[in-house]
Amino acid sequence: MSFDLLTRAEAAQKARMSLRTLDLQVKAGTGPAVTRIGGRVLFCSDEFESWVRRQTVHPPADARPV
Repeated sequence: MSFDLLTRAEAAQKARMSLRTLDLQVKAGTGPAVTRIGGRVLFCSDEFESWVRRQTVHPPADARPV
């Protein structure tokens, strides 16, 4: 396990979402797990990448291409 930490801004940039969207997802419990150190909200890069992978949706075989 790696202890590389991402700031909120870095995590939002990696996920290609706004900082506000990331904050709302974290608050709702649908975002990545956070680590709080000294009042700062940080994301463990391994946990963040796992969360991103879990967001993958596989369409049914008969679905039309987007």
